Amino acid sequence: MTDIADDAPPDAGVIVPIRKPIVIPESAPEPVPRHNYLQWSALDGIEPPPFDWLLNHWLSWHPTLLAGRGGIGKSLLIQQLGTQLACGLPTWCPAVSPVRVLYWACEDDHDQLWRRQAKICAHLNIGLAALDGWFRVDARHGFENTLLSTEFGRPMWTGQIELLREQVNDLKTDILILDNLGHIFGANENVRHDVTLFVNGIVGLVQDRPFCPILLGHPSKAPDSQYSGSTAWENAVRMRWYLNDKLPDQKDTSDDADPDYRVLAKRKSNYTRLDYVQFRFGDGVLVPEQLEDSAPGLMQNLRKRKARNVILSALPKLAEVEIFCNDSTGRNYLPTVLLDHKMADGCTKTELADAMRAMILAKELTRDVVGKNAARKPINGLKVAVSP
Repeated sequence: MTDIADDAPPDAGVIVPIRKPIVIPESAPEPVPRHNYLQWSALDGIEPPPFDWLLNHWLSWHPTLLAGRGGIGKSLLIQQLGTQLACGLPTWCPAVSPVRVLYWACEDDHDQLWRRQAKICAHLNIGLAALDGWFRVDARHGFENTLLSTEFGRPMWTGQIELLREQVNDLKTDILILDNLGHIFGANENVRHDVTLFVNGIVGLVQDRPFCPILLGHPSKAPDSQYSGSTAWENAVRMRWYLNDKLPDQKDTSDDADPDYRVLAKRKSNYTRLDYVQFRFGDGVLVPEQLEDSAPGLMQNLRKRKARNVILSALPKLAEVEIFCNDSTGRNYLPTVLLDHKMADGCTKTELADAMRAMILAKELTRDVVGKNAARKPINGLKVAVSP
């Protein structure tokens, strides 16, 4: 074929090919680092930095998994948590400096997220405008959200991972919430390599600053399973949270479970108070019933209010079955009876005793005749005062 000169006249009866311009990049892309050796000589004599917590002993700059069965309230809890972190507000832990949060919400549509956010903001006493630039919610219901899939049995990243990488870095995201694994993870979760590859890839979206991804997932079909489909997730993340209506190692002995009660636990088989936090649904949000000790005033007020409510609820129920309580020592001592009959709802004996004394002083409880014994003699005890 004869080459056609670029300056041939238009009436020469020939076709001039369209040549694509050659684009020369301003600078070559930064090479991906292949090593990250510790320089011992440079570190010699220097104290390493302390471990950096976002939420004290709950959330750090490392991948975290929130697991729980469908409908238990994971998406509500994480949207609420994202709001509080972005606005620098207390959660169940004291407030920290605001951080930029990106929430990939793959299950809920725009209006459902809006309705939920309106209730969260009303509870926190902030306007929606306070979230601008800090809490980004991407309503991805109906979008293609798979980040890792399989090709001929091998895990392969999809094009969506580059979309997410660009989004995270353009927005300078500190915390990335991915809701949930069923939408974004298309490889084999029973293959530990696939799970570990995925988590490391998400962590590697940001290379030059601290970055925390939070993944949401459903447990496997096994009864009371705490794992998001596979135990591989347990080892791939730094912290695993489990949301349920009881502690993972607690057997349900009640036929009438409280539908408004939720408990968020760390990954452990034995739990102390600092390893879980209890919530109760109220006005469309999850309200923590206690806070960490570093916010003692607020935590103590919540605990006192809870102990008072336990007493107000339990005393009439006990009287109906002729169990009468008093404020003196002995087997009928009110805090002892509440603990023996598993009616304390997590309150300690000291908390119940303090609440009882305060309620007597406030005349919310009165000492009166509450019943009769087998010899028909009156029994003195505590009863709830009748409101005037």
